[in-house]
Amino acid sequence: MNVVYISATNPISSIGGAANTANKWIDELRERNVGIDVICRGESDTSRVEDGVEITELSGLKPRDKIVDRLATAEYDVALVQDLWADIALEAAEANDVPTVLSLTTTHATDDVVADFSPTRFVANSRYTQQWITSIWGRDSTVVYPYIDFDFYTAPEGPSDRISMINPIEMKGGRTFRAVAERVPDRDFLAKGGWYSFRTDDFSWDPETLHIQGNTFHGAPLELPAEEILQHGPTDVGFDDLDNVTFTSEPGILAVYAKTGVLLVPSVWEETFGRVVLEAMWNGIPVVASHRGGIPEACGGAGLLVEEGAEPDAWVDALEKLDDPAVYDGFAERGRERAEEYRATLPDQIDTLKAVLAEATAEG
Repeated sequence: MNVVYISATNPISSIGGAANTANKWIDELRERNVGIDVICRGESDTSRVEDGVEITELSGLKPRDKIVDRLATAEYDVALVQDLWADIALEAAEANDVPTVLSLTTTHATDDVVADFSPTRFVANSRYTQQWITSIWGRDSTVVYPYIDFDFYTAPEGPSDRISMINPIEMKGGRTFRAVAERVPDRDFLAKGGWYSFRTDDFSWDPETLHIQGNTFHGAPLELPAEEILQHGPTDVGFDDLDNVTFTSEPGILAVYAKTGVLLVPSVWEETFGRVVLEAMWNGIPVVASHRGGIPEACGGAGLLVEEGAEPDAWVDALEKLDDPAVYDGFAERGRERAEEYRATLPDQIDTLKAVLAEATAEG
């Protein structure tokens, strides 16, 4: 079976949960004798082979015709499409009579825009996403959970006393994290930046990538000026005025986990899963998280959940519960067990993905 993976985000070189999952999918599928090429966004139109994978980079915000032409030059059994460029990838595949599997990792989309997507099969990254797919398309989907390389995410031992958050932007609950830090001035907090695929080298927001996101999932016109794109994009939360909060924009996450005693996941938007929950649990870090979207599913009963929309004081109360060593150790141990159980399912997840690709191929 020959598969082409299409997304604006390069799964080989990008930093981010969905891209990391796709990268591991590619590795694991190739181990199962599945051939895979990649079509993604680049600064220019180039093609190269990297670690045995042919990567075609295409420039432009919406290079539909280029994808059509690229698909016409090879014989693919099925296209695996994910996130940015999903709309034009599906159109290009249809133009070449290539069956498609659409992997969805977000429900942050305009319903009447994405309702036009018409893949052969759907893959959802959680049961929560699966339910959303049914509500939009009235179709079945197959759950394939995010692939987490637990060996890579094993942090070194360190003084684990920080209360940390990954990607403290507004929609992820950055203001709640800040409010908690303000209420507990005698505790040290650590905030790590994220969403690197949407940022430039100086960690500012990249209007072009945000524009592709807006066009793919919200129908944002290509003519929108960069200022308007940034106005509607994510909002960073500042911590410079708080002495007990350290912020880092460095991409390395292991040093953060090594310093973390508790991970806060106070998302205010509907996360479809939340892989940082399992990364932290793998390292014995208790997780306090929003009861929102797919986060409870990721926690699997091993996290301390706070009701969505709760005031910051509720988060402080949850942290104070973990001040009891017995409670802390209990959540740490349950978290490790949850991560170990999740890890044990990963081979089956890849087999499921391969089966969906094969079914789409046969159906197409």
